[in-house]
Amino acid sequence: MGRQTLQAGDSFLVAADTPYQCTAGPEGAEVLEVRYAVNHIDMTCYGDPDSYAKKAADALEANRESWETAKVSPTFAANESI
Repeated sequence: MGRQTLQAGDSFLVAADTPYQCTAGPEGAEVLEVRYAVNHIDMTCYGDPDSYAKKAADALEANRESWETAKVSPTFAANESI
């Protein structure tokens, strides 16, 4: 988020209609997005949305097997000792 580096278990807040960008590290990222009192959801991809979609599809394919067999999400696994 901006110039921040977030770790497993961290959170962030983005106000409605505020553009933002995230870059996942080498282990990827797991994000839970929560919206309150909305009756529709929209999203705008800036830059090159086709490139972002390709990267997401490539990551999905590369990790599919390990994600399908994982018994605990990476976020929960990283925080089990806390």
